[in-house]
Amino acid sequence: MKDLASNYRDLCVETIVSAIACVLVGVIAYGYGVFSVYNHKFVFVADGLTGAFAFYSLRRLRGRDVLLFLSIAFLLQVTLLTKTIGTLRIVMEFVFFVPVPLASAVLFWSYRKHLNEVKIYDPLILGAFCAALISVARAIYYAAVPIMSGVPGWPPTVPFSLAETVESFLIGFGIGFGLWILDLQEVKRYLHLTKGFSIRAA
Repeated sequence: MKDLASNYRDLCVETIVSAIACVLVGVIAYGYGVFSVYNHKFVFVADGLTGAFAFYSLRRLRGRDVLLFLSIAFLLQVTLLTKTIGTLRIVMEFVFFVPVPLASAVLFWSYRKHLNEVKIYDPLILGAFCAALISVARAIYYAAVPIMSGVPGWPPTVPFSLAETVESFLIGFGIGFGLWILDLQEVKRYLHLTKGFSIRAA
């Protein structure tokens, strides 16, 4: 029970610290609007939390637990944050929810292959993953516009812009920067973080 509590405590600390790094990148790039739930830039908070949680939960929890917690996070986002109604709109929300956790999972796979060490260039890699996957989500959105155009409240399509890709890259970079900071031995000792892997929830 003690190991289980310590494991979840470490997971919470790691998720919050990495998410804070993502938010700071957002603040530097776009200002304090990232803290407003009514501003699109709030994605630096929402995606920062889900991306960081995806990476560290894969380190500390069973796969089915990771899927369960991410499903709960998605439901909370749909019901409390975006207040989405309608099956088609919820499907599109899911399409945009998946890229950041998926990018973190891909980086985690690479992390396991590199002796469980976050490299200094990994934030750039995670940024590229996020930019690519979110671009795919946008492509799906644009393809679905003809279908969704009859849905009340469905926003009109907007031209793809480089600014969107940069934003997506910065989200991934911010999360990755947090991962790199937390992988430093001095930070691990200061925050009393265990390695992970060997301690998993029962």
